[in-house]
Amino acid sequence: MSKESGRLLGTAGTKGCKFGCIYCFTYDPNYERCPLLDCERPRDLITESSKVEIVQPVCDTELFLLDKWQEYLDKLVSIGKVISFATKAILGSSEIAYLKKINELLMSKGAALHICITIVRLHDWQELEPNAPSPKERIKFLRKLWEAGIGTCVAVRPMIPFLDEQELEEIVLRTYRFCYGYLSGPLYMTEKF
Repeated sequence: MSKESGRLLGTAGTKGCKFGCIYCFTYDPNYERCPLLDCERPRDLITESSKVEIVQPVCDTELFLLDKWQEYLDKLVSIGKVISFATKAILGSSEIAYLKKINELLMSKGAALHICITIVRLHDWQELEPNAPSPKERIKFLRKLWEAGIGTCVAVRPMIPFLDEQELEEIVLRTYRFCYGYLSGPLYMTEKF
């Protein structure tokens, strides 16, 4: 586990995911994964997280693409900390109802669930995220999470050099009613851009 300024960073499953985003940092040969969070030993996890406020359990993969993501979240709730992660995945009504219950349980412990929806761009997004749900679907999911009382934000990250101000404004106009704020950066440039 990695502790960074009040946060406990961890990972689950394998690096990367089926979305195949061309900007995925996990495929960089110099990338070092955060340690797996050992949810099979909740007592150790509680001890490890005692001095942090936020647990980010899936820093380099998609939580909702893991086979047993609900079981994983169930075990993380025992630490009673804010659980925060980003996603491009979308879920159905029964899974959102489950997340609402998780959030309510965390709130009863003085914590919360926080989900950040990644939207790098609205137009021509398939060239960057070939297998991910469309931004329109992600915005719909963002709204459903918000309406379920789950804290949300929008991540416009990585910041790509050809995202113009007009498209950025459009992202904000389409999402500001359903989130607490925005994360952006870092600027992402490779030979492909």
